[in-house]
Formats: sequence, structure tokens, C-alpha cells
Amino acid sequence: MEAFSRRSLAWIRPCAGCFTLRTTCSLTPQTPLSLPPRCSSQTAALLASPDGLKVTGGGAFAALKRFTLFALVTGVAALFGVVVSSRASIERLNGEDYYTVDRCIIYTYYPKGLDTRDALQASIWKKSWKQAGWKPVVLDERHAAIHPRYSELRQKYANIPSEGAATVQDKTSSYMRHLAIAAVGGGWLSEPDVFNVNMPPPPKCDWIPNGGKVTSHDIFIPGLVSGDARNYEDLAVAFADAPASDVAHATGQTALSDVVFFSYFYQYAGIITTRKTGQNNPEMIREPPCDKKGVEYAPMIFHMSPHMMKMVGAVGVKNQPDRTVGAVMDEYYERLMSAKTACKPLEYESTHDYQKLFFPEQGEVTKLQASYNQEYLCEVAPEEAFCKLTPEQISDGFEGIVDKYGKKVKMPKGSSAAKAKKALLRKVEEAKGQGPTLKAVTVDKSQRLLTKYVDAALGKS
Repeated sequence: MEAFSRRSLAWIRPCAGCFTLRTTCSLTPQTPLSLPPRCSSQTAALLASPDGLKVTGGGAFAALKRFTLFALVTGVAALFGVVVSSRASIERLNGEDYYTVDRCIIYTYYPKGLDTRDALQASIWKKSWKQAGWKPVVLDERHAAIHPRYSELRQKYANIPSEGAATVQDKTSSYMRHLAIAAVGGGWLSEPDVFNVNMPPPPKCDWIPNGGKVTSHDIFIPGLVSGDARNYEDLAVAFADAPASDVAHATGQTALSDVVFFSYFYQYAGIITTRKTGQNNPEMIREPPCDKKGVEYAPMIFHMSPHMMKMVGAVGVKNQPDRTVGAVMDEYYERLMSAKTACKPLEYESTHDYQKLFFPEQGEVTKLQASYNQEYLCEVAPEEAFCKLTPEQISDGFEGIVDKYGKKVKMPKGSSAAKAKKALLRKVEEAKGQGPTLKAVTVDKSQRLLTKYVDAALGKS
């Protein structure tokens, strides 16, 4: 097996070899456009008859077909560091080769490993996190299988009610990713549709929020999650042990997933902690994205969930074709990376400074951070308890922001962001009198079912 290097982690974890098509083999950072030697030779042999479909025939025509197929798949694999695999059972990895407490790693999860269909989205995910200083690593179900309780928990996950899952792997994948990260040492886990504009890893690669307790960074939506191995394991077990009927009743959902369980755990069980770390609407970011001192606003990470795709008009628009998640991620990423050059760069030195800037505690949140967060939350679910500011208070937080030259930042009239803001103000005004959600109040937990935000997270609104 290729040795595991904590200093130069490849963005996809090395595999134990090139088994059959669909194994995730890794490229080293030093050789980004070529397959590892033994992968290349075995790929060449496999490509002649992928999944038992032999290319038959004689002469130049057959040779041309074999060469074309080889060139196509090898080119895609070389570009993205991926070879696709089809294996009958989960291959067992050596856990010692994958365990690390390097907190500069950002993980994502594809249950079957990467496929060519995931190429664009995965490459944008990789690029955005790597350019921000992280070490991107893709996990799959083989990493979950390292855990000694894998078989037991997989069976329990398979019995949790779900919809639209054709296979056991489909039914269990949202839970299995948390077991996978527990098995490799914990750390940071993001959805593959989360891109990063300016949030670097911890300065010494040794810090995660809340002392390692599992923390969801978009209230209870697991777009970005952090925690240590022990707490991820506790979470993975809690998915299996929590009574599914209670979770369904409390959240109003019949088809369950980790999103629904996170909502339940957030409200009732105390298994996770929550905060709001970016993941707002990228269309509503003022450009250039600076604060009152002309310094770039932080943190800018964004989750292009199905609901967010609707919010930005990328899908569901009459007489317009739906756009792909990867293309939308790429567009916003490049746009905001360019826009932030008009701001002064972020500066910090210690882990304490880093935490205060990117993961501020309740009393440390700046007015600008609060306004961005509340603008988004109150648009998605104005009736919920976490929509705490009035439209006037939200607007006040944006007053006085300037670029690095001191020029006032304005939101152009007629822009999508301006229209979205007007819609938000109307929506919040209409919600007045429907509940105590326009001011900071304490709401009894029995009344905080958060159905609006759950529905949004599941793409139902």
C-alpha cells in the first residue's frame, strides 16, 4: 500500500492498489497529471473490458476502439486523480494508514468513491479548499468499514425510514460519512457542494471548535461539521439508537437523514453543538465583500444545497434549463475571489485570533457577520426562533462598509441581491404577529420544531 504522508496529503486518499474500475486511486501533489505507475498498467488492462463488457473484433478498428476508450478514461482519471471502480463488496483498509489528527485536512464523502459524473463539482470543491490552505481528502464507505462497529451500524442505518433510496448504500450514506470520519481520526467534514473563498485552516493544524464536540456550522445543517473521533463515534451511534418514530414526530419528517437527526439532536438531545459559520446566500454578498475598515469580510464559505440552488435562480426557473451544481459553484467562486481583491487582506497570527475572526463566540460576532447571517436565516425561515433581528437592524449592520480605498460599498439597484433583500423585508414584515421571531427571545423547546429550516435543508421549500 502506498505510504500515508501527513506532510503531503493527496486530495484523494491513496488506495491499496488499482483493483477494478471505480477504486479511488490518488495522485500525489508532485505528479498531478499522471497516474501512479501500477495504476496506469492495471488501468490499461482493465479498460479493454470494463465490467465484463469486452471489446471484441479484429484488426485496426478494434485497436482504435481500445485506444480511444483507454485515452478517454485515463485522461479523466489523470485530470481529477480518480479511477472509477466496481467492486462487489467493501474492501477492507488498514486503519493505521489513514488515522490522523491533522486539523488542516478537510474531508468530504462520496459513498462509492468518485465517479466521472462528480468530476466538475469535486474539482471546484478541491480547488477552493486547497487554495484556501487546506488539504482536501475524499472519504468513501471503505473508510467507514475501518471502524469496528461498521457492520452493526450499517444494518441499523438500513432500517431507518427513508425515501428514494435504491440501495442500502444510498440509504445509509448520510450517516455513514460520520462513521468514516470517526474512523480516520475526526476533524472537519464538508458536503461536496460547499466551496471556500477565504477561510484558512487553523494556524497550527491542531484546533477544532468546542473542544472537539461535534459542531454543525449552519445551525443544524451538516454542510460543514467539526469534531474529534470520539464525538463523531458517539454521533454515529446516536443515529442508530435514537428512536426513529420520535425523531419523525418531533421534526415532522417521515423520510429521515442526518439532516433530520441533526435537527432533532440540536433541539432535544444535546448531542451536537451549533453555530453559524458563513454558508449564507452568495448572491447577497455585497461587492466588493469588505467590512467598515475595507478588510475582506469573513468567513466566506457557501453551501450550494438544493435549496440554495433555488434561491440563486439556478434551478426551477420557468423556461430556463437547470444549471449544474458544479457550474454554479465555479461561477460564484471565481466571482468572489475576484471581488475580494478590492478589499484589504485578512490578518491574524495566533489560534486565538483565528478563532475570533472565523469562529467568533456569541459575544464576539461582529455587526456585519450578524447582519449577513440574519439576512439569510430570516429569508429562509422568518418564523423560526433564530430569526432575531428586525429588517432595520439587519440593514444597520451593512452601513459604512468600504473597499480598501475607503470608497463606500453599495449594493447595485436592480441586482439579484437587491431584489432578494426587498423580498426578505416584505417576508419578515408579513411575518409580524405570527410569532416572537423578530426579537431575541427564549422559545420553549417544545415549540421549536424548526420545520421551515428542515424543509429548506431537504429542498422542500
